[in-house]
Amino acid sequence: MEWTRDVSLGQWIVEGTSGHLGNGVNDLVPRGFEAYARIPHPDDIGRLPVLPQVVRLLMDHTSTPTDATAAIWEGWGGLVSSGGRATLMLGEVRAYQSFLAQALWALQQQWWRLRSRFEPSPQPGSGILPAEVATGPKLEMPDRAYFLARLDLHDLAEDDWENRVLWADPPLTENPSLLWPDDRAWVLATEIDLDWTVVAGSRDLVRALVQSGLRTVEIPPTTDMS
Repeated sequence: MEWTRDVSLGQWIVEGTSGHLGNGVNDLVPRGFEAYARIPHPDDIGRLPVLPQVVRLLMDHTSTPTDATAAIWEGWGGLVSSGGRATLMLGEVRAYQSFLAQALWALQQQWWRLRSRFEPSPQPGSGILPAEVATGPKLEMPDRAYFLARLDLHDLAEDDWENRVLWADPPLTENPSLLWPDDRAWVLATEIDLDWTVVAGSRDLVRALVQSGLRTVEIPPTTDMS
């Protein structure tokens, strides 16, 4: 597994989608696939909690399971700089812990604001990403940009995938926003503002997803998912 600056790996997705950010299927995944499906996010927006189960199934429908690319949204806290990670971690304390922890979070937030007035903003490369990647090219799509990682799908198919990936940031490692194998047999898209993941692929793949028990439904490419 490694970061790559070769954003041309995802250019076929840019060229195959609609060219604008929206709620349509082909705003997220390319045109021209045999079938499309959507998988719900039961408890969250922008996060597929059953990622390993889905990837295990996807691996059966590609000839290149050990050679794939994941696109990670640039906006996740802590990815580019340590400043973003600090903000994210304080927010998580507020969201998930007790009243006492919330009070602590408020004090820490005031400290962070005071500190930020006197210290320069953390530079790109001070977060999870290496500096040469954080300051390098990104896969540009309408209103979204992504860093790319080369990986073996087996890593995402394991239940502890959140600790395996290059962008690991427990306790909440984010899903790839886009995922595809080198043979381009399918594309998985998890848009950060939607509560659905969309998969484009063969009819056999979509049939297998629908029959998987993951509440997957087949959808036409004209579907509006707003």
